[in-house]
Amino acid sequence: MYDWFPDKEIIFAPTGLWPIEFDINWKWRILSDRRAEVMAWQYKGLPQLKNFCASNNIPFHYVEDGFIRSVSLGALQIPPMSLAFDRQDMYFNANGPTDLEAILSTFDFDGNADLMRRAQALIEQLLSAGLSKYNSSADAQIEEIYGPKTRKRILVIGQVERDASIAYGSREKHSNNDLVRLAYRENPGAQIIYKPHPEVLQGTAEAMSDPNSVRGICTVLEQ
Repeated sequence: MYDWFPDKEIIFAPTGLWPIEFDINWKWRILSDRRAEVMAWQYKGLPQLKNFCASNNIPFHYVEDGFIRSVSLGALQIPPMSLAFDRQDMYFNANGPTDLEAILSTFDFDGNADLMRRAQALIEQLLSAGLSKYNSSADAQIEEIYGPKTRKRILVIGQVERDASIAYGSREKHSNNDLVRLAYRENPGAQIIYKPHPEVLQGTAEAMSDPNSVRGICTVLEQ
């Protein structure tokens, strides 16, 4: 965070604070500094933190890894190259509005030609460089993995199944294997390709549903 805000004093509060600890040790520190801003990593802050900030006119943001994160995994404590900030809620929470949702729904993208040119240039740069969120895999020839393309292909992208995006992103909870089976049922005759989450592939996160259980209906990527 220091790299992101070099002009600010960054003070980290521990996760798992009890409400009484916040009342005794942190409220006065925040209220006594008129420059104070509060940022919470996902939902690891106290549930009442957002309301406390709103009641006292203190800027508040949720923070999460951005879409181009790092070279290697966040679980290995690699600093992120991008962060997502949202004043309303985490961008993946389907239960209420978020800043990202509002931007995508209301911003006049067609009216901002310069922004669209920059976006297109960035897309082309990402594609030409072969960048992904974690960039933890070695370069590979696609046909050596997928085989020649002779039919429709469906890519199923796995998530860490304990991730907050699973808990808040849908009313119905689906495992990765559920999604593979759904893709198989909805696309008869297609080649189903399943990419487990990089943290699962690297062993830093547990696979709660076993990819081996769906190998009979899909190609499971190993890197």
